[in-house]
Amino acid sequence: MRGQYVNGIEGPEDYARATVLLDELTDGHELNKYEELILFELEDAILA
Repeated sequence: MRGQYVNGIEGPEDYARATVLLDELTDGHELNKYEELILFELEDAILA
C-alpha cells in the first residue's frame, strides 16, 4: 500500500478508496509503524 497515493488522488475513485482506507486506519485499533506511515501519506494526499 505504501506509495499508492504518492502522486496524489486523481479522481473520485481514488478519493473513495482513500477515504475507505482512512476509515479502516482510524477505527480505534493501535497502528503499527507501517500503518502510521500509510496514514500520514494518505492524510497528505486527501488534504491536497
